[in-house]
Amino acid sequence: MTDAVREHVREWMRQNNIETELSIEDVSVSLNVEQALFRVLQEALANVARHSKADKVLVSLNSENDNVILVVEDNGIGYDAERITRGIGLDSMRERLEVVNGELEISSQKSKGTRVIAKVRRS
Repeated sequence: MTDAVREHVREWMRQNNIETELSIEDVSVSLNVEQALFRVLQEALANVARHSKADKVLVSLNSENDNVILVVEDNGIGYDAERITRGIGLDSMRERLEVVNGELEISSQKSKGTRVIAKVRRS
């Protein structure tokens, strides 16, 4: 999984010309969890490119206790997370994680960026 994440992030960074810091720990998960986390990564980065006006993104993937945690954090314009709770991309990320008993946490503040955290218990 880590190679696929690295490759996707590098290609995304090249295409979008947004500085990206990558912090990846070698994690081992089932194929279903790997696919769910990868799709969340793709959608979160697509949202950064489409909406955030960010010039820097942090992507991290690591394990903590019995969980695997993916974080995508940008320094963009942010949005009112209390007002905007749904959308095709947000719903898609939540649904993908629910299938593997994962959780999605999104926090955002106007002018301070957005943080997407996907957490899945290791099987």
